[in-house]
Amino acid sequence: MRQIIRIDVNGQITWEVARSSAGRWIGVCRPLGLTMEGATLDELYASINDSFQLLLTDLMESGELDAFLRNHGWRLASQAVRQQGEVEFDVPFELLVRAGRDSARTLLQ
Repeated sequence: MRQIIRIDVNGQITWEVARSSAGRWIGVCRPLGLTMEGATLDELYASINDSFQLLLTDLMESGELDAFLRNHGWRLASQAVRQQGEVEFDVPFELLVRAGRDSARTLLQ
């Protein structure tokens, strides 16, 4: 059975997204230093969610999750976290669509 772990975030995690001239969607999360892309906006959304799952699972397994959350002003919604079996992190985020750009580099300008 998969355990869902809710992360409380002070405000929203914003991903700035734009469609490139090649038609792909690019997303940049400045607070986390992450960049993702997808062929469609739905694919980008799924990739962003997957990136949170991978990042937070890795931090949990290495024992660095609590420090990471504190450094970002976040916390677990429930302190009773079983670290056995599969977990799924529920992290709220929003997509902020920008005018079309050619790359993640120009999206950051």
